[in-house]
Amino acid sequence: MAENVRRSASYDILNDEQKKILKDYYDQGMISTAASMRDVIQEAANQANMTFERVKKWIGNKKQSRKRKASSHQDEELRLCPSKRRTTAYNLFCSHMLNSEECKQLSSNSERLKLAVDHWNLLGAEERVIWAERAKAVQSNDIHDLTFKQRTNQVKKGKKQLLSQLTYLESLGCEAVVLFLEPGDSCLQQFGTEKGINFLNKNEKIGVNFVEYLDSPKQVVRKYRVCDVIKLFNQNYSEACGKTCRVPYLKGGFTVTGLPEGITFKKPSQYGIKQISNIMKNVQNIHFKIIESPQVENVLTENRKYSDQERECYRSVLKKVVFEEAKVSMCLIRNKLIEECDLVVTDIDLTKSDLDLLTGKLKNFFKPDAFATLIANCKSSRTHEGYILPVYTDSDQPYCLFYYPGAAEGIESSSTED
Repeated sequence: MAENVRRSASYDILNDEQKKILKDYYDQGMISTAASMRDVIQEAANQANMTFERVKKWIGNKKQSRKRKASSHQDEELRLCPSKRRTTAYNLFCSHMLNSEECKQLSSNSERLKLAVDHWNLLGAEERVIWAERAKAVQSNDIHDLTFKQRTNQVKKGKKQLLSQLTYLESLGCEAVVLFLEPGDSCLQQFGTEKGINFLNKNEKIGVNFVEYLDSPKQVVRKYRVCDVIKLFNQNYSEACGKTCRVPYLKGGFTVTGLPEGITFKKPSQYGIKQISNIMKNVQNIHFKIIESPQVENVLTENRKYSDQERECYRSVLKKVVFEEAKVSMCLIRNKLIEECDLVVTDIDLTKSDLDLLTGKLKNFFKPDAFATLIANCKSSRTHEGYILPVYTDSDQPYCLFYYPGAAEGIESSSTED
């Protein structure tokens, strides 16, 4: 008992004036102990004649107290939208600043947020009261009184938060999938983790059944379904290829013409009921066309013009980006195009002249998808900064390490003295 008395005596008890000052700051946006709120917390501490750490502790206690009250509160609005964050004067002001032209000119989000916080700290008491009143007006809006534009903005905001939560859950090892249909939109949207989306892609009837259930529960018999569009697309694609096969939606390599006005080509599971009906009514107009890849004969003819010296130069460059040397020989001697699976992914060390040669004369040595991957690999390998170089010496130490901050091509022209 004596120990409890000593603890109570050592704890600073706030007077009414200090509580009022802190509550005013809390209502105006001081609801976090993050680094961005440091100046605001210090200002409140000075005005209330308290230490910085004591104010931070008060903020934490205040947040916990409000959470306990919210959990026991049975208000109808809270039950309708339990995850909606409270709009504060600080949040509303920062949102206004982040959309301003002054913030848009900055390159990073951290710089924009810092500018918004700095402007908030410069506001006077009267200006903060104005923003507090605006926040209160926004917070008091009933969901049933929202305009169409306000509802659309709230849906966009909620969808953004949903995607953020799914990404966070995936980082924790969770798997999830969400079927999402906006009011007035017949296009079904699918969000989730990688495995969740793959599951939906392999079980397209799940999305179809969901759309049919929401569209009209009373209408049981339907003339057209998603499976009809899948069958139509596969049949037309097979006719274009000259063999029976399925449409490679992700890989591409084809064009589609004749779709009804306002409808773009995509996976059939993403169409709504009306879109499916319009597609099936235009069966005769829908055609697939295969995009022809560059002819190998043109490359073969061009390769035969190269001299032995040129071929050796090309060989040395190609060996830097192709995994097996045998593939390089097949390309130079037998004129076989390099495929994507033949490429090196990491440790690509190219000079500027090498890259110019690959993107110029040697471009036709690669298949289109392989060349696109090559460029992506080269860009990825050149994003690092500087090199650590071993320079061998005649002293007791076999070599010394030096940091070279330039690009790879500069190393070849540098001497040991440099």
